[in-house]
Amino acid sequence: NACQTYTSSQANNRSARTGNKYATFTSTVSGTHYYYSNGIWMDAGVTYSASMWYQTDLNLGTNFSNLEISYGTSQTPNGLTSIALQAGSVVSPIYKSLSNTFTVPTSGLYFIAVDVSSTPGSAQFLTWDDLNVMVPCNVASNQPNLQVSTASVVCSGAALNLTASGA
Repeated sequence: NACQTYTSSQANNRSARTGNKYATFTSTVSGTHYYYSNGIWMDAGVTYSASMWYQTDLNLGTNFSNLEISYGTSQTPNGLTSIALQAGSVVSPIYKSLSNTFTVPTSGLYFIAVDVSSTPGSAQFLTWDDLNVMVPCNVASNQPNLQVSTASVVCSGAALNLTASGA
């Protein structure tokens, strides 16, 4: 497999952006290489945000290309939908962000995929860290329209029934 995960802050001249867990793709095998997350339940109508940080070797080799974050209903390349793409050569000697927002067509279990194409060359590793999927609250479609009402006028000290909807 061309994707390796690490649980130390540094290994083989590669290091985590934050914490002590990160992954690398290696260029020793030509082709497109994939990493898949565990399943995540996602609901239709919600806008999600996906992001990750990546860097390549300091020698600025250009043998990695088309780094992408996608989602799909299985841990296979078939039927993946792109979330964010760094098209063409992927070169960054320091950690750089790749991110975008997305929605899913139906509610269900989805898998996040990170993939990249590589050929053997001077950049041996593409390191990536902090893969994140979240529901951003600053997106208008994710903000609930909360409505609270009561059926009658309430006197001081009397019981009150409130009805809430929209969230």
